[in-house]
Amino acid sequence: AVREVGVEVAEAVGEERKAALVCLGEALEEAVAGASRARWRPKPRAPRRG
Repeated sequence: AVREVGVEVAEAVGEERKAALVCLGEALEEAVAGASRARWRPKPRAPRRG
């Protein structure tokens, strides 16, 4: 039973970490895109879809 709980916790942590990495990746892409976009022509920022 203890091992099962540990596996569940590990899976939950893994999902959270994955979600955090995805968020980080998106933020990085957005920052890079924003920087290259600003170099050409500044655009009003679109509201983030959540």
